[in-house]
Amino acid sequence: MKRCFAYVFALLLPSSWSSELVTLYGDESYPPYSYVEAGVFKGIYVDFLRQVDAAMPGYRLQLKPVPWKRGLQMMQNGEAMGLFPPYKFTDRGYLTPYSVPLNAERIVLMCHQGVMDRPRLHFPDDFAQLNIGINRGFALDDHLRDAAREKRIRLEEASSNEANIRKLAARHIDCYANDHKAIVYSWHTLRSSPNASVELKNLQLLEAVTLSEPTAHLGFSAYFNPAYKADFINQFNAAIVQLKRKGVMDGMIEQYAD
Repeated sequence: MKRCFAYVFALLLPSSWSSELVTLYGDESYPPYSYVEAGVFKGIYVDFLRQVDAAMPGYRLQLKPVPWKRGLQMMQNGEAMGLFPPYKFTDRGYLTPYSVPLNAERIVLMCHQGVMDRPRLHFPDDFAQLNIGINRGFALDDHLRDAAREKRIRLEEASSNEANIRKLAARHIDCYANDHKAIVYSWHTLRSSPNASVELKNLQLLEAVTLSEPTAHLGFSAYFNPAYKADFINQFNAAIVQLKRKGVMDGMIEQYAD
């Protein structure tokens, strides 16, 4: 009788109680895509992945913010299963496989008005000896990597979008390499703050060149392999494709652009 009761009770349990809890980590300083504001993890990709969560029977997603470089170390050490939103680069062998694309980004060089007093249309020739800011742990595309290796430009790392925007305002760097939406969003947010410095309020950023148009993904650690991993990846990819076909990602991008 007790066994029968236990069986019936198990059938009546909410499905979420028996779902597999999967923790995914995301960049904590990459607005508008993934960032922490007033203690809340939010952004285009965070909101989208919460929709993916609702479309995956049998799994519950727990999304946690992490400093980007620390997140990469976690993937390399097999401490967690997934990290978003890396680009696909072959020099990160510890990240495999990648999910289907979440979104296509556009990596640009945006420079302060002081260095845009003449046309700078060709990279790297028109950017010789300029200081270019990047986010710590940012995956360099071939253009940036080769130019830095040949000492045609100087790269400087900072912890976040906001830190690089402040460095532009203070003229500590000349240009900033990142996704166009990420730069513009952070720039406008900082300028509109009531505590913005005079330098920030007067900062004018001009787009110089497009460096690349990579796709953003969830990257899976090659060294974190629970029994459910293959099934999770299949369901995860299917949910992304389905939601993107419905225009969910496009709608979220528009919301953050307003």
